[in-house]
Amino acid sequence: MEKKDHKDLGQFIKKELQKNGSKNLSIPMAANIIEYFYYSDFAGKIKGRIRISRKDLLQILGRERLHYDNYQALVDELLSRKILFFGKDDVFYAIRVKTADSWRKVTQGMLSTFSL
Repeated sequence: MEKKDHKDLGQFIKKELQKNGSKNLSIPMAANIIEYFYYSDFAGKIKGRIRISRKDLLQILGRERLHYDNYQALVDELLSRKILFFGKDDVFYAIRVKTADSWRKVTQGMLSTFSL
């Protein structure tokens, strides 16, 4: 995401939140916020992996509970933006799909170790 696009997204989010409030946000709006955080400068890096607590995710969504349907819709929305979003216990992670694509692949040789 270009610096200008990132700034424009931030302004769009602020404007929408002022107009509509922060309760029960739409999934695309919540995805906008996560995408904005993902592409925000942090520790000298322009973009990168982020970790979001369940409490913070609920705050982003403007909800008190995280229902599976909302979570799955958010995963799908972020995936359409090339961001992989997944969780473990009370923590959620966002990384670029391209990053995950570069991970090692299980090979036939590995599988044959166990006669799979």
